[in-house]
Amino acid sequence: MALMKMQVRCACRHRMGLEVGIRSQRDLEILKNFLAGLPRVPEVSIHIRRGKDFEFYFSDDEPCRNKQYVDAAVSLLDALPGISVVVHDESDPHARTLSASGMEAYAGACRAIDPSLMRRGKILYVEFSGRLVPRDYIGLMESIRATGIGSVGACIDTGHVYYYYRKKVGQRRGKAVESMSRFIGEVRATGVPVSYHVHDCTPESPHPRYHVFDHRPVGEGEIGLGGFRRIAGYLAGEKVTLEILPLPDPGKNALTDEEVGLLTGYAASHGIDEGRELRNGRIMKRTLEAMVESRRILDDLLASL
Repeated sequence: MALMKMQVRCACRHRMGLEVGIRSQRDLEILKNFLAGLPRVPEVSIHIRRGKDFEFYFSDDEPCRNKQYVDAAVSLLDALPGISVVVHDESDPHARTLSASGMEAYAGACRAIDPSLMRRGKILYVEFSGRLVPRDYIGLMESIRATGIGSVGACIDTGHVYYYYRKKVGQRRGKAVESMSRFIGEVRATGVPVSYHVHDCTPESPHPRYHVFDHRPVGEGEIGLGGFRRIAGYLAGEKVTLEILPLPDPGKNALTDEEVGLLTGYAASHGIDEGRELRNGRIMKRTLEAMVESRRILDDLLASL
């Protein structure tokens, strides 16, 4: 909770939205109770991480199972706080392409949950994670748009898209940036609502702590400032979330007395090791500072257009 309070304070101070990942019903209840106790709540998005509590695959073309997934999704979406929800584009744990029947089932499931989203004033963004090939992802967005669904859209993750073209397709750096830009344009051309997860990517060097190849601060990876300058026009005025995991170096990020009090107080009241909580607090502070700096860089790029 102390770490989440640090996130909320940063989001309010810098007028950035807050995106929170949840994996279970327990995570959901903790989040709802936390938000209910805040005097001021920033714009909140919920990133659903699939797990045993949140396992639904809209592309399942067996009608009974598809309905079960839709019913589970509606129940969850009704319970979620916030104004937007992000879910990865997994169609099936083992599928990389969508059959015609799978595409129809996916679009049909989105159509079935659209009224619930409309009632709650929410938008569900289906994130390109690289699980589906781009032509199927774009085809899915076209199918969603063709059915008149207004509350389901696309989440374009710059790191995932760049990594797909750079490593899975094998393109060189400049070509991968070009392909990423073209992909963004094609998704936007479908007419669905679009949001963005923005971060850089280092395809040859995984993060030493989290073992992912993306989620680097803007300008600190292969996409680079030139790549982000190329797509900056797409980001102007859009919903942008900075998903940043800077390299761990907690020693460089001194905590304020207020932050120390927040973290040690939480550790004492919950029986948590104080040293570990302070270390996590320094990592969180470094992460938040990297997000703010990435936001500043993006704003500078947008201002130069």
